[in-house]
Amino acid sequence: MNAVENDSLWSVDLSYLGILRVSGGDRRTFLQGQLTQDLDRLSPEKWIFSGWTSPKGRLLTIAQLFDWRDSIWLLMPADLIDDVAKRLAIYILRSDVQLEGCTIGIAGLGGPNSITTAQSLGITLADEPDASASTENLCVGRLAGDPTRLVAIGDLPPFPTPAPTKRDSDAWRLQNIRSGIPVIFAATSEAFLPQMVNLDLCGGVSFDKGCYTGQEIVARTQNLGRVKRRMFRFTHAAKLELAPGQTIFSAGRSVGHVVDGASLDAGTELLAVVPHISDDGNLALDEAGTERLNPEPMPYDVSLAHILVRSNRQSSRCGRKCGNSNTSRIDGESVKSITSLSIPIPRPAVGGKPYSSARI
Repeated sequence: MNAVENDSLWSVDLSYLGILRVSGGDRRTFLQGQLTQDLDRLSPEKWIFSGWTSPKGRLLTIAQLFDWRDSIWLLMPADLIDDVAKRLAIYILRSDVQLEGCTIGIAGLGGPNSITTAQSLGITLADEPDASASTENLCVGRLAGDPTRLVAIGDLPPFPTPAPTKRDSDAWRLQNIRSGIPVIFAATSEAFLPQMVNLDLCGGVSFDKGCYTGQEIVARTQNLGRVKRRMFRFTHAAKLELAPGQTIFSAGRSVGHVVDGASLDAGTELLAVVPHISDDGNLALDEAGTERLNPEPMPYDVSLAHILVRSNRQSSRCGRKCGNSNTSRIDGESVKSITSLSIPIPRPAVGGKPYSSARI
């Protein structure tokens, strides 16, 4: 796969994604009681990023939501649509809600000329990271963390000349990985809590919206600071085909799993959920430790200090349980011990623009 950095305009067929359309008079209230993000933030001009969890707080899916044509459209991997629709239907009861897996065009657009190209198609987007806009036949949204990328659902008209360079879906997934955007596939459904894939750091969780399925577990994890694993970015020198859910090893032990991976000419990049603490910070794709992973910077803060501050503010009981009101503990390790054992994650390059912690 060739790099897209030199393309002024490039497009991707995102057929690996699918759409679940939620319609009916009670659609917003219904989803408010199911999803991790506040539906009051969703409007025709603003999309939201949200997860849906099981009663045990495990992510069943992560979706980008659009308010368009009297419906809410959930964009997620296509291999999850049928199962998510089936499980959501259990909660409808007497609500005026209809669920429909849609066969509809889904495309990605990237490059410095993407915004002006969207304008030529009748789409004017606000200069906000979560901006969306639509016509009768097309809905387009920005991707936060990467202002040159847009996702479009609907009937995409012909592009004006010069036409965009066509790329494969790995190009899109690679940019998602570099932007630290988590994704749940069928292989990883119910594998992670929202905090494990940094959904809370990407603006996909509201902690003051009220109850939803799995909310008690998600809130307790946040308030007590008991986030045993987080999602980090890695590279490997070889070009590999990684599967979501593939095991990550440290010192011959299974310590984590791949969230998503994409290969390019110079090697492979991936996001993986791993512990904050490992034996020596050396992670690999094999038990023998020969397929070493190299840690790379994330575009937002995934430091332990960030988590500990939040934990201390929200839970006064944490220090007392440790027997020392001035010392917090995560997963049985004191702050001092954790600092010395943390996996070394480089900081983003100077000039990079990290996400706001409020939204993706």
